[in-house]
Amino acid sequence: MNDEIEHVTILPEMIERTRLQAHKLWEDAGRPEGRAEEHWLAAETTVKAEMDAEQAEMPIWLKRGEQPPEAKTEESEKLETTLSDIRKRVQARSAA
Repeated sequence: MNDEIEHVTILPEMIERTRLQAHKLWEDAGRPEGRAEEHWLAAETTVKAEMDAEQAEMPIWLKRGEQPPEAKTEESEKLETTLSDIRKRVQARSAA
């Protein structure tokens, strides 16, 4: 995923989360006047750490903006083929 696109997508979420966190810090501190920047910067640090942790846990294909990889493996394809063969045999016996 292009870094520029990622920042444009994440920025509104980060701002909103920071705003809510800063408001919580302000309320927890007793709603003091003149400390908005302090609360904003503390909230920004917290939110950035949270978002970095979320990003680290995200699968690589999701980080790239890709679809999930195909869940089928060689083994599952063999099982499907075997099941298909069994179904055909059962149907052939039932028809006879």
